[in-house]
Formats: sequence, C-alpha cells, structure tokens
Amino acid sequence: MKTQNADLIHNYWVVGMLDILGQKKEMEDLDFVNREMSQIELVKFNKGVAAVYHATQLLHESVNTWIDMSRKASISVAGIAAENRTASETTQAHKLKWQRFSDGLVVYTSLADPSEHDPFRPLYFLIGGCAYAMLTMLANGTPIRGGIALGAGCEFQDSELYGPVLARAHNLESEIAGYPRIVIEQRAYDYLQAGIHDSMDGKRTDADRALAGLCLKMLHPDVDGNMIVDFLSPVIFEQLGVPPDRTKIEKAMAFVNSQYDEHRGNRCSKLAFRYANLLTYMDLRLQPNHDEA
Repeated sequence: MKTQNADLIHNYWVVGMLDILGQKKEMEDLDFVNREMSQIELVKFNKGVAAVYHATQLLHESVNTWIDMSRKASISVAGIAAENRTASETTQAHKLKWQRFSDGLVVYTSLADPSEHDPFRPLYFLIGGCAYAMLTMLANGTPIRGGIALGAGCEFQDSELYGPVLARAHNLESEIAGYPRIVIEQRAYDYLQAGIHDSMDGKRTDADRALAGLCLKMLHPDVDGNMIVDFLSPVIFEQLGVPPDRTKIEKAMAFVNSQYDEHRGNRCSKLAFRYANLLTYMDLRLQPNHDEA
C-alpha cells in the first residue's frame, strides 16, 4: 500500500502526458465477458484486445525502458565529454516517475532544489522516453499524442502527482497536439534554453549545459510553429547504443501513409490533414541531407 506524504510540498515539475488515440471503437468491441462469439465477433474482439490492452502495455513498457536507464548509477550520454559525464553521473537528480492516466500515462520529474540536483538528466530521459514511445506506438499501428509542460504541483504519494501542471500538460495533449505528435510548451522549452546559456563556471554546470543541449536536439519545430518531440532524432538511438531502427521506422511510415490514404479516400478532411502534417515532418526528417543542427 502506498503511504500518503505527511508533508505536501507544492513545487515545480515537468510532466509529459501521453494518450493512445482511437480506442473508443475498440472499447465497444470489448464491453462484454463470457459469451459465445461468432467468427466475425472474435476477430473484432481480438483486434480490440490488441488495440486496448496490449497497446497500453506497450506504451508503458516503452516509457519504462527510459525510466530504467535514468536510474542507472552510471550512464553513457552521447555527446558529453568524459570529464563532464563523470560530473553528471556523480550529481544527484530527482527520480523520473510515471503514473497511469486513463488509456495513457504521465511521466514526470521534480524541479525542486535546482542547486542540489541536476534537473537535466531526468529531463533528457523524459523527452527521450516520449520520443521512443511515439515511434514504437506508430510502428505498432496505435498512434499516441501528448504534451510536455512545466508547472506547479504536489505529489500526494509516490507516483501520484496532482496540480496545475497536469492541467497544462492535458491541455497540450487534448487541445494543441491535434494529431500524433508530442508538443512541448514554451515555458518548458525556455527552461531548456536557459540551461544551455547558464554562465556559471564548473564541471557540473558544463554537464548541465551539455544535457540541456541534448534535450533541445530531441525537439523540432513543426509546421504550425509549435516545438514537438523529434522522435526520429538520431540522439534517441545514440542513447540506446544502436543505429536507427530502420524496420520500426518503415513500419511507422507505412502506418502513417495508410491512415492518410484511408482518410483522404473517405474525404475526411480533418484526419487527412492531420496525417498529412505528420507525413510532412517524417518526410523532412528522413531526408538524407537533413540538417541536424
């Protein structure tokens, strides 16, 4: 049983909220138990199980891969010099946590006591986890969308965050994202920008700046000017220590193309334009000469 926090501390957090799209219909096909099914009903039922239960498990596992990496005593962060990497590894950082939220999840970390904790190490894994989840879920044919926000909140008990920051992240996911993408709000983006311009001296600050820079390399301006999580960024695969997963990328691209063709064929302008925007991003990002700067 979780223990209620005796002292409720209201401070700043960064929250990533992810939600699986299109589950309403599949839910309807699962809304019964213990009855005989026709072959057609069985096919619909199995599809619903894959889209609802298996997809939710896959989302959790994808994000948890990065949460586990964030908790390792020693990590190898690509792009950080050895002396700065040592400073990063020996500096305390608040844990990266997650909690269930309907058919999605919330992943978050505290920004309290910035003078005593390295805030950019968990943020690096938070953004990376969201990116990895986006590519994995698209390749699985179960798209997600989300938002990353910075705001105030309070942790009632371990892995149970509540407060204005959740409302900010939910608004990004439900009102701003619009289609399969993860939008980062301006306040959180400005926090990362401030991290790379910190003028203080010292190895720890150098490590902070390097990690903040890597966080920014996992973001990309979208067609409407919003900054989004760049789930095709090479930085994602560098941290995993593997080359870009071409099979997963090809599956994701095939799924997005199929959704665009389907909605365009049905003259569903709303969804066709949404997947057209996603294709624009993916086509641009996969160009051989795409500028990584």
